[in-house]
Amino acid sequence: DSVDANASIGSDISLIASVSAIEGDCNSLDNSYTDTQTAVGAIDPNDILVSPEGHIEAGQELTYKIRFQNVGNSQVSTVRVEDKLPAGLDISTLQLGSVSHPHRFQIEDGNRLVWLFENINLPDSVANEPASHGYITFRIQTQQDLTKNTTIENKAAIYFDFQQPVITNTVMN
Repeated sequence: DSVDANASIGSDISLIASVSAIEGDCNSLDNSYTDTQTAVGAIDPNDILVSPEGHIEAGQELTYKIRFQNVGNSQVSTVRVEDKLPAGLDISTLQLGSVSHPHRFQIEDGNRLVWLFENINLPDSVANEPASHGYITFRIQTQQDLTKNTTIENKAAIYFDFQQPVITNTVMN
């Protein structure tokens, strides 16, 4: 069987099995079985959110929030977050919002937003769960001449020290 990919962790999932007899069944009351269990799984705390979600208009402002967490087993000295802005967003309307930690910000290659958290000393989630989190927010408008039914997909890459990047989920408007 399978579990719906949209199932929420902690929700109940039921599996119902039934058997049909071709010929005489002595007891048809035992031909089905239901098993209900709680959905479990890992949650990646490194993600990107957009508001509003879904359908938008040309020139509309979007607010992005990128969240990161050190779920390793050691303190992280440097975090680098990169968001290569997709076509359809107007870089000239970029407004930086709140950020959880001191950082340096720059725009590379004309459309890649880069936040560098040097000496962040972000503890791991086992040593200090509340302090193991960080975030970035920014606002940006879609292009005024955005073609109707254009899809804008955005994701971010989060580098912890010298590890390979953690790629967030993709948000879509």
